[in-house]
Amino acid sequence: MKLPKSRRKFHRAFATWYSRNAHRFAVKLYFKLRTDNFIICGFVEVTQAIIVSISGDGINMPINWQDQHWDLLGWFDAPAAHSEKGYFNLLTEPEHRSYYSTRIELWEKESFEPFLDWVNTTLATSKCLCLFDHDGGSSARFYAEAPPPDRSPTLVLNVRTSHEQRSNQ
Repeated sequence: MKLPKSRRKFHRAFATWYSRNAHRFAVKLYFKLRTDNFIICGFVEVTQAIIVSISGDGINMPINWQDQHWDLLGWFDAPAAHSEKGYFNLLTEPEHRSYYSTRIELWEKESFEPFLDWVNTTLATSKCLCLFDHDGGSSARFYAEAPPPDRSPTLVLNVRTSHEQRSNQ
């Protein structure tokens, strides 16, 4: 996947890293849209309900289906800050922080690699995505097989085929 040029350092760093690491992804990405603030991607041969939103300091996977936002299934944010020890992730508690010599190293270790792990261990092994409509809210969850009998999803989407769906309403 070739990402369009961007002014954002995080976008350029991800594009460079992905071009070197695409072979490690069990499910490949494809480019959909670029704005000044975001790059939007999808996964090849995966339901269009799952998108990848790359911001100025993180990667998120919101679930959107039929113009409704259902949930955020993954977020790998790494806003960088600098101290005398090096670059660190602002979202990490001080006692758990790791320090890096560059922002790119921080982003690779705390955003890009965890995203790759999520793709290979969660997305690639899931067969269905269940959407749940709750009173005043919604959620989504992956299952390796069918959802358990005690769960009653509003909608079940096949992760690998964007056209197959089953409504339980």
